[in-house]
Amino acid sequence: MFARGGGGVCRGGGSLEDALLNAPLFSAQSTLKLTEQGEMISTRYLNNTSALNNLSSIMGALLKKSLYDEKGVSKNPINPSTQALMQHLSAISYQTYRQLYTMQGFLEYFKQATPIAFIQELNLGSRPAKRRESTQLEDLRAIPWVFAWTQNRSILPAWYGVGSALKSVDLKDLQACYNEGGFFKVVVDNIAQVLLKVDLDIAKQYHAFASNVPNAKNIWTHIESEFHTSLERILQIRQENALLEKEDLVREGILFRTPYTNALNCLQIELIKVFKHNPKDQIKLAIQSTLIGIAQGLRNTG
Repeated sequence: MFARGGGGVCRGGGSLEDALLNAPLFSAQSTLKLTEQGEMISTRYLNNTSALNNLSSIMGALLKKSLYDEKGVSKNPINPSTQALMQHLSAISYQTYRQLYTMQGFLEYFKQATPIAFIQELNLGSRPAKRRESTQLEDLRAIPWVFAWTQNRSILPAWYGVGSALKSVDLKDLQACYNEGGFFKVVVDNIAQVLLKVDLDIAKQYHAFASNVPNAKNIWTHIESEFHTSLERILQIRQENALLEKEDLVREGILFRTPYTNALNCLQIELIKVFKHNPKDQIKLAIQSTLIGIAQGLRNTG
């Protein structure tokens, strides 16, 4: 099995143990090849203790998966009704996401309401931000796409479409599916963690940069509405009054970093305003520094 570790939930991030134990039978066969995203290296391998803990966790997950495979049983088998439900959710979510993606003015909105212009000039990664010089969204690579939406604190690719999909299914069926454990529970839990990092008040300040874009108000209305629908449904499925209230350590860790990340977002917004009227390299470098700081604060960015 080849897996990628860490990074944005939008691109497969999350618990490696959960991913392994919910993978198809016989997919690992005692062997795992793992890619770690660059932003996670300092978090997981900065010192011997962190590295040992992380590698021990990976080995433990692989051993568990190997034992299940050897016995020919799945930890959380998916029954046909659950599989049909997830296929339905996937179709509705995809359709909703594409409707936003193809809305009039969305490309220009993305350029103005996120710091993508500054991200593309960062000297990071082994590949350019775009596959070729083009104005098409399809030519933008996945990492800068997710990175940009994460920076403006909407983290849109991780959850947009989730609310509409979950709203189309009876809540009792969703709760039953969640309580079975397995893949559906992993997805819901990952989305809950992302939603806690979203801050629409900050995102709305970035939205102001796109106020002159045709259809911008309509785009924002869709984003805001879908977020609240997603939040409501995730809380109902997990039977919580507040996100991650049953996972104190994770919740406290996110909330502890939030004020510092918020401050960096406010600084970035002000610097972008200054840059628009005074495009000096020194200001651009300051903006790029805030990009790195926000990425560190949110932990999973691209």
